[in-house]
Amino acid sequence: MKRNWIVFLFVLLSLTSFGQEKKVYNDGYLVKIGDIAPDFVINEAGGKTYRLSDLKGKVVMLQFTASWCSVCRTERRRNLTR
Repeated sequence: MKRNWIVFLFVLLSLTSFGQEKKVYNDGYLVKIGDIAPDFVINEAGGKTYRLSDLKGKVVMLQFTASWCSVCRTERRRNLTR
């Protein structure tokens, strides 16, 4: 669970520190379906590094959860029992 928080914080900090002007839509979101994702790097606790641009052409799914979120906890339990 601690690893999930580290990944979440890293991605959050990466997405907020690009130094580019951010486009904000009327509803307050920074991205819409179909927008191109900015390139970012995720470092695993074990040392392996993933760069989004290296995964071009592959399906990439990022899931953000919180320990206090009851829906997140339920989904995590479902995934662990599969």
